[in-house]
Amino acid sequence: MAEDYLQGDVEYRAAHRCLRGVTGKQNAHHEQQPGNSFAIAALGASQKALEAALFDEPYDARSIDPEIEDRDVDVDEWDAYYHAAESYACAEECTDEEEMRRRIEFWSWNLDKAVPAA
Repeated sequence: MAEDYLQGDVEYRAAHRCLRGVTGKQNAHHEQQPGNSFAIAALGASQKALEAALFDEPYDARSIDPEIEDRDVDVDEWDAYYHAAESYACAEECTDEEEMRRRIEFWSWNLDKAVPAA
């Protein structure tokens, strides 16, 4: 359903109804069979995929200006990935070199592991 919505084959209202149904099934299954974690996890994954398709920030590579630095953009315009990288890199006081190493570590993990798994 999430992929169909992103490709324009399903309207927002239908995808949103599906999300409500998946959420309801997940809650009901958790109450009726709390020990069946695989089914709950599968429903949760479906729920998160639909939420990402419906509510995540749109990505448009054409809107990226390579000349703009992070400090030049209003904090309210930073996306979720920026905040995640910032949190990971600067969780503790560190040198500039350590911060850069941790940012590279975060983005490498994100591109190599998280994105392919999504």
